[in-house]
Amino acid sequence: MNVRLSRTQVWRVAVWVALVCGSAAPARAEEDHLGFLRGLRQRGYADMAMAYLEQLAEDPNVPADVKAVVDYERAMTLLEGVGSLHSPEAQKEQIERAQGFLEQFVERHPRHPLAGKANSELGRLLLSKARVLIWQAEAADTEEQQQKLRDQAREAVKRAREIFRTAHDQHKAAWEAFPKFIDQEKDKEQYELRRQAETRYIRAQVDLALTTYVEAQTYDPQDVQYTNLLIEAAKQFEEIHARYRTQTGGLYARLWQGKCFEEQGDIQRALGIYNELLKHPGKTASMRSLQDQALHFRLVCLNHPDRKAYELAKKEAEEWLQRVDRLRSRTEAGLGIRWELVRALEGLARGKDVKPEERERYLRQALEVAREVNRFPGRYKHPSTLKIRELNIALHGRAEEPKDFGTAYRLAQESLAKVSERREALQKAKESGDQKAIATAEADLKLVLNETARLLRLALSLADEKTPLSEMQQARYYLAWISLLMGRYYEAAILAEFVSRTYKETDPDEKEKAEKIVQDCAYLAVAAYTRAYNESREDDRDVDLQNLIRVCNEFTRRWPNHPRANEARMTLGRLYSQENRPVEAAKWFSQIPSSDKHYAEAQIAAGQAYWRQSRTPTACRKRNVRARSN
Repeated sequence: MNVRLSRTQVWRVAVWVALVCGSAAPARAEEDHLGFLRGLRQRGYADMAMAYLEQLAEDPNVPADVKAVVDYERAMTLLEGVGSLHSPEAQKEQIERAQGFLEQFVERHPRHPLAGKANSELGRLLLSKARVLIWQAEAADTEEQQQKLRDQAREAVKRAREIFRTAHDQHKAAWEAFPKFIDQEKDKEQYELRRQAETRYIRAQVDLALTTYVEAQTYDPQDVQYTNLLIEAAKQFEEIHARYRTQTGGLYARLWQGKCFEEQGDIQRALGIYNELLKHPGKTASMRSLQDQALHFRLVCLNHPDRKAYELAKKEAEEWLQRVDRLRSRTEAGLGIRWELVRALEGLARGKDVKPEERERYLRQALEVAREVNRFPGRYKHPSTLKIRELNIALHGRAEEPKDFGTAYRLAQESLAKVSERREALQKAKESGDQKAIATAEADLKLVLNETARLLRLALSLADEKTPLSEMQQARYYLAWISLLMGRYYEAAILAEFVSRTYKETDPDEKEKAEKIVQDCAYLAVAAYTRAYNESREDDRDVDLQNLIRVCNEFTRRWPNHPRANEARMTLGRLYSQENRPVEAAKWFSQIPSSDKHYAEAQIAAGQAYWRQSRTPTACRKRNVRARSN
């Protein structure tokens, strides 16, 4: 690769050099170069970081100690960027590139202080490859393919174990090189370095034990080797936990010990370990990650055929998803929790006493969550694909998605009818005051809204030159309306405005229908921006107000006599009143004609606005000036 920085990139580099190198006393060359490099990575400039490393490798003036770690830093840069790639193929390619750089670094610098870390990363990559091969074996069509993939996975585990042993010895030697006692108060830096060395050593022990667990997965669960390896892995994890029970590495060993018990069928013992970890008071990022994994494993136990605690699994999964951010919900543990939610919902749908409408609701929610899981590569990609097929058959009597606009649009229209039904049911529930009924009706409406939006998007993606323009624009209007109901106000407004401004029908028979769609979309944009304004923060309201002024003016200009034009005028009058701009409010209220049902309200509001304007300090000063002059 021969990458050069552009002028913009060079400018950013100069800024970063100033920030990294100019904010402190002169530092060693290694710190200048690598500090700058890590700054680029922290800011998400992975491409610039790779280009910078390329230039370091070629520059004869770069110190030898910096050049020595270029391959290691290339690998770290690539691995940090894997999560931002959504294509499994792109992820695989980037991981393989990182593996190549790590192998190159370890081969060239086996005694470098970073060699242990490089070996650990290399071993983890190989272990990840083994896990992918195991997942592929689970999805294989024939026993022959399955066995071949398991053999390949076993070989990858073997290589990983060898590398982990080397890393283990390197980390152990690095840790033992420190004095046994370091005064934390007198030598904080040395104390912290030894703590980091010990953490890496503990992690190396956990990595080695994990190879035993993963090797067990390369055998059929009925094979005696599967059970024997799980027993051995549980023993290894227990020994690590016994030595480091108060440290994060020891707690991770405890977590995987629980997993070994779970897969041996000892659900009660596994649950005891997961519950113990979930109650741990730690608040670090590492502890949060560990507890997310513990919750995932706990949900697996709750969904186990011996437990069938589906309601509890559903409750805990949904509560977790409500309190975490989007990035956390998309981690491996997060996707695992979503997957267990799918399984719990399916279990509830199979209940003996479940009512037909409840069964449909559970299955629809399971389908929605399965589709979300299916968006991401990894362990659950293939199972979620199969599950989506099963759920579609259970719900709709078909396995395949629509392949043309007409079919998808027809299904979307059927779903639109259900939206109206669910909204009516929610209104009745609210009138009754029954909180449980309200929560159920809200959940039902959310599911149907999501499915309707999905079908409309699918229909529009399948449109071609043969698709009637009127049906496409009607589908866009429906999608904008559904987006409005879902609280996606800007999405609704932009789509509605697009149709109202661009839809021009050439077919004379369709012109009346087209005009109605255009008007409906134009007013929907008004409604969407109004909702956005009402729910926005005060410091964001100016933008929403300007958007409202624009769409209201557009509507009243194009259709001045339309009943909704007066609604737009009333909307603006009320908003200007809220904004304490009485002159503008009175202007809009005064435009309501006497024939409109809002005429009396508008006249009173206009009078009140003029009165408020007359009470402003400026108006009072003008009256006083006039009085004195008289």
